[in-house]
Amino acid sequence: MRSISISTDTYSKIWALRQLGEENEDDILQRVLLTTPTLRNPTLFSAGVGFSDARHNVHFAEGFKIKRRYLGSEFEAIATSGQWRLLNDGRLFGSLNELSKAIGAKTENAWLNWNFVDENGKVKKVGDLRETKATSQEESERYTPIIPPRVLGESNRFPQSGSWAADLIEAFINIGHDEVPLKKIYDEVQKIRSQVGRSVPSSLDATVRERLESHSSDSENFKGDLDLFYMPRGKGLGIW
Repeated sequence: MRSISISTDTYSKIWALRQLGEENEDDILQRVLLTTPTLRNPTLFSAGVGFSDARHNVHFAEGFKIKRRYLGSEFEAIATSGQWRLLNDGRLFGSLNELSKAIGAKTENAWLNWNFVDENGKVKKVGDLRETKATSQEESERYTPIIPPRVLGESNRFPQSGSWAADLIEAFINIGHDEVPLKKIYDEVQKIRSQVGRSVPSSLDATVRERLESHSSDSENFKGDLDLFYMPRGKGLGIW
């Protein structure tokens, strides 16, 4: 084994790619760098047009258009030559997450926020095109937010789901909006914790606010570990 030095941002991105059963950074990187994915339609993935996501086993044909609304503005992008082109300004990006960051979105599940129009004229989530849902447990594991051990101060093991930070990320994903008022966040976190039998303290509202602020560089209470949340309309308005 060899030791390498990496930045905190790179470390976090490695752990964000973790899949069930992977216990350390080497497990994750072995899969990402050394494993050849089994693709549902290899011909499409090797065609050199459109955009292919081998991790989720989905191919977007050349010119496939997606769109979304963010902070009152409309955005559109197309799959082209292995990348996403943002039609608003012509820039190219290598993933949906990069595309979302380019329009200002921070922590989110981009697959649930970009939409497309199907052959019947119905608006659907881009995530509907991914390799489909098998069991409810697998679906839960797929969408359960992953927080790197270093962020939560657990250097010897991968953290179990159930931390307040993980619950908050899951709440935002479940709500699926770009701007969420505190009341909705409180309600969703309470629901998440109640459904799995975790404690719901009387101080839940205050705890949620404290965790939001401690993981947001917009706040004076930011702890500097991981910048997860932000205030799209500015401080003091209760919108995250």
